[in-house]
Amino acid sequence: MQLKDALEEINRIPQIPNYIPSLERIESAIQHLYGDLRTYAKQMITIAGTNGKGSVAKSLETFFLESGQDCALFTSPHLIRINERIRFAGKEITDEEFLHHYMQVRPAVRDYQLSHFEILCIIALDYFMPKIKMGATCIWEVGMGGRWDATNSIPHDTSILCPIGYDHQKYLGNTLEEIAANKFDIVQEGNQVFSVRYPESLQALLEKKCQVQGASLHTIDEDWIQSFQYDYNENYEFFLRYDGNTYPNSLSGKRGFENLVYAYFIWSHLQDKWQKQLSASSKIQWPHRFSSRYSEVFQDMVYFSGDHNVQGIHSLVEILNCNPQQKWLVLMALTEGRDPNGMFDPIFDNPNCELLLCQSPFRAQTLEDYKRWRNWEAWNGKYFASAKEAILYMKEVKQADQRVLICGSLYLTGHIDEILR
Repeated sequence: MQLKDALEEINRIPQIPNYIPSLERIESAIQHLYGDLRTYAKQMITIAGTNGKGSVAKSLETFFLESGQDCALFTSPHLIRINERIRFAGKEITDEEFLHHYMQVRPAVRDYQLSHFEILCIIALDYFMPKIKMGATCIWEVGMGGRWDATNSIPHDTSILCPIGYDHQKYLGNTLEEIAANKFDIVQEGNQVFSVRYPESLQALLEKKCQVQGASLHTIDEDWIQSFQYDYNENYEFFLRYDGNTYPNSLSGKRGFENLVYAYFIWSHLQDKWQKQLSASSKIQWPHRFSSRYSEVFQDMVYFSGDHNVQGIHSLVEILNCNPQQKWLVLMALTEGRDPNGMFDPIFDNPNCELLLCQSPFRAQTLEDYKRWRNWEAWNGKYFASAKEAILYMKEVKQADQRVLICGSLYLTGHIDEILR
């Protein structure tokens, strides 16, 4: 079997399984392949939340590597290549390694009828296991929710909980309490738990969960937050200030600053001399979180920001406002379940943004879905059925004082990045 055949086989499995949510299948597959993994729970870190979990995961990976420690990382989704999800020592799994480890787990995948995400999770675990046995730390970013996510089938001693908002309500619930309860279920017995400060009702829910599980809870406090300062300039360069020193921060905007401060809070509990990694803030690479690269098509920098919920879009607008003179030609697409009003309005209302819309390449909303947007009639932009059509149009109409921004969906940003390459 070639890699192409393996990916086709994996991608034939539905992204969302059509059976009652359960960890039984993947837990049985893991037990069959590797036995009891609780021996390695001290090396396992699981991260859940609505916003920031990827940034915190990447930050911690960078801190581990910069301190000379081995670290494996599993994230989702990928932007262009599936290999992006599975990393060790800062490098993606190779095509040959991906195929090899898929073939290793393939019989179990069939025997236990694993879902698409479970397959990717167990390929990663198979790749990581020799490294884990040699002492590597392994960071698992939850795909969706927490309770039934495949990453939660792996015993872990450390749970990290990031900001929570409305997202995936179809699967997680319609209230913040329901969504939070699902995500808080990554907390396992005896865990050390790190959390942001939640609204009172969610904080009480988390404290109760930790009490039931006999877990120790470490919530970031205001004194810690106030010991860091945020700064930026009009070139969209961002900085973290601590104890009289200034460090470049490659995580953009106020949200990137907050995620980094939270990551350092966690790191300070994991490592005694955490300050040694303050300079690592410039080395965190997390593409398509307001990142840019030069495009021959546009003969200019193109910006990618995969913000895919309302909180993310508001954070993106805050970043854009760092330079009130910069004009933007913005292309957005929404995946299913996203609110057009909450997603489109902040960009539409920004006088520096000219908004265009297209269909997402995956899990797309339809044109009729977009027309539910309350400002559809007032909007005088253009809609495109494909990203390629949109790029051709943008190339023709882009003004010299405009920068191109792709946002609204990581599926869209990854797809267009691939087109532009």
